[in-house]
Amino acid sequence: MDWKGEKLFHYTNYVSLQGIIENKEMWLSNVRSMNDKTEMTHFMNSLKKAVKDECIGKEDEIDALFDLHQKRLAYEQAYSISFSKRYDDAAQWDRYGNRGMGVCIVFDAEVLAELVKYKAAIHPVCYSNDMSRNKVKDLIVHYVQYGKLLRNFKNIGEVFENAWIASAAYKHFSFEQESEVRVCLLPFYARHYGVQAKYKMENWGIREYFPLDLRESNGKLTKGLITEIMIGSNAVFPEGVFERYLDSQGIDTIQISYSECLLR
Repeated sequence: MDWKGEKLFHYTNYVSLQGIIENKEMWLSNVRSMNDKTEMTHFMNSLKKAVKDECIGKEDEIDALFDLHQKRLAYEQAYSISFSKRYDDAAQWDRYGNRGMGVCIVFDAEVLAELVKYKAAIHPVCYSNDMSRNKVKDLIVHYVQYGKLLRNFKNIGEVFENAWIASAAYKHFSFEQESEVRVCLLPFYARHYGVQAKYKMENWGIREYFPLDLRESNGKLTKGLITEIMIGSNAVFPEGVFERYLDSQGIDTIQISYSECLLR
């Protein structure tokens, strides 16, 4: 996808902002610890329905096939960080921006895509429960009907691994208003690049995450990556303190703006 000229908006709190600015990294958190825990199984269940619709009479075989591989892949987690295409959006402030007491970080999508290339995937989320035109569905249907694999897959397990990877790009249509874009990493890729998950104790439990390095070779935040930081309308701190904070970090290239979205 061509991200030239596109902006992506990350609504978050000040603790996360500090990590991005000072540590120059973003955390790709385990999807199952986020608000939409069932989204990967949503995709797989929708995919199974689409396969059954084309393989009448083989429902039991399909159930067994999906059960086998979903159990096998149960520990293969997805890790992601989310952005939105919606600027100064009330729903985003309410759900992810600490009810207007946080910030919206504006990223240059083209710079971000180049930064994560070969490390993670960046893609818009697809909001659907109809997998009738899904390419992975076609592969599984062909296997069920003819006992053969298409393309260069060695076995049906590899096909289901691709399905599990694809599942990170789908959410239930009720989330459509979020207009989400996701940077996502799966263990299949993580193991290839030799990176390990990290863990942090939170008030609610254990956060499992992969850090994504945002630095250039000189150790500074990648030039042009963050173009603007919007302060939430309900943020509480003395006037000018945010500007002085960025000055203390040697940052003078990021525009500071203030949300016009009033939350009560």
